[in-house]
Amino acid sequence: HRGIGGRAPLLGRRALVAETASRARDLLRSSLIMLGADEIEVLGSGAAVIEKLRARRFDVVMIGHIAGDVYDSQLLLEKIREDRLVSHSSALVAVAADRAPRTIAGIASHGPDMCLIKPLTASQVRLRLLQLVAYKDRLRPMIEALENDDWRTALAVCRLFEADSLELRAAGYRAVCEDLLQRKLLDDAETVLGEARAALQAPWMQLAEARIRQDRGRTTEARDLLERLMGERPDFIASYDTLAGIESQRGEFSVALRLLQEANERTGFSLRRMRSTGEAAVRGGNLRLAEKVLDRVMERVQDSELARASDYVSLVDVLSARGKHLRAEKIASAMCRTQAEDPDAGVAALLAKFRRESSGDDARLANEALGELAEAYRRTRAELSVEMLIQLMETFVARGERELALDAARVVASSGRADRIRLDRVRAVLKG
Repeated sequence: HRGIGGRAPLLGRRALVAETASRARDLLRSSLIMLGADEIEVLGSGAAVIEKLRARRFDVVMIGHIAGDVYDSQLLLEKIREDRLVSHSSALVAVAADRAPRTIAGIASHGPDMCLIKPLTASQVRLRLLQLVAYKDRLRPMIEALENDDWRTALAVCRLFEADSLELRAAGYRAVCEDLLQRKLLDDAETVLGEARAALQAPWMQLAEARIRQDRGRTTEARDLLERLMGERPDFIASYDTLAGIESQRGEFSVALRLLQEANERTGFSLRRMRSTGEAAVRGGNLRLAEKVLDRVMERVQDSELARASDYVSLVDVLSARGKHLRAEKIASAMCRTQAEDPDAGVAALLAKFRRESSGDDARLANEALGELAEAYRRTRAELSVEMLIQLMETFVARGERELALDAARVVASSGRADRIRLDRVRAVLKG
C-alpha cells in the first residue's frame, strides 16, 4: 500500500480515530499505521474528539461507533460539519454500524467524504483510504483556492480534470457552486451550474438551482424543483430541509412540519433538524408535539456544550402555554444554572414565575411577578434574544401593558435579527 514513487500515502500526516469498540478501533488504527500515518490519536468520547479537533488539524478523521456521552456518531458528524472542525482538504470518513437505509441516509446527510460499512477487513479499509487520500490530493489545489476566496482559480482547476474524471469534476463544480451560493453570487453560481450540467447530472444540481430561485424570490419555482427532486430521490435529505425552510418562511408551518418529520424518520436524530421541527410545531400551534420534540432536544443537550439558551426558552414557553408551570420553572432554573451568562436566562425564569402566578387566584402575587418581569425587561432589553422579546411583547399585550409591549416591538423591529414571520407578529402589535 504505497503511493506514487513507493512513498507511504499518509507519511507526514496526522490521523484521528473515534471508536468505542476495541476490535474496530484496533483495525482502523492498524490500517492507518500500514499507510504510514506519522501520528494517530484514538479516542472513545465524542467530547474528547471535539476538543482535539479544535486544538489541532488532522489530515484523516475517522468517525465510528461513539457512545457514553452526549454524542453519538451522527451527532458528532453533525457537530464537526456545522462547526467546520475538519478542513475540506482533509479526509472525513464515517464508519457505519450497518447497511440500514436510515443509518446510511443519516450519515450521508452530514456530508462525509466516504462511508465504510461494518463488518470490515483491514485490506478493505486500507484500499478505500488509499483511494480517498489520492482523490483529496488531486482536489487540494481547488480547495486551497476556495479557502483563499478565489473561486475563479478553483473553477479553472476543476476544468483541468480529464474527461474520465467525472467524480472529480462533480466534486469541483459542487464545491465552487456551494461557495458562490453562500456568498450570494447568484449570477456566477448559475453560470457554473450550467457548465456543470453540460458535463454531468447529479441531484445536488437541482437543489442548487432551487436555492438560486429561492434567493431571487421565485419561490413557486423553487418549491416545484424541490418537490420533483424529492419524488425522484427521496433519499436526498437536503431537499426536505430546504423545502421545509421555504414553507416556514411562507407561514405554512404544518407543511414544513410534515417535511421535517419525514426527514427525521428517514435519517434518525439530527439536532439541527429537531430544533427546526420544534420551532415549526410551536409556530403551527401544535404545542403537544412541540413539547415532545423540545423535550427530546433537551434530553440530548442539557448540561452539555451543545445546549443553547434558545432550547430552554422554547421549552419553557411551550410548557407554560400548556399549563405545566412547575416544570417550566424547573427548566428555567436549569437555564439560570447552565446558561447564567445569557441575559435570557433570568428573564425566562421571571416569565415562568409570572405565568404560574397569573394562572392562580391571587392577583396581588401576579402583579408583583409582572412588576419583577417588567423591571428585568427594562434592564436587559437591548441584550435579549428576538424570541424572548416577542414572548415578553405578547405577555405585556395580554396583561394590558401596552407601552411595554410597544417598546418590546420596537426593539425587535430595529434589531435587524428578526425574520419575516417574527416581524409579522410585531407588526400586528404595532397596528393594534
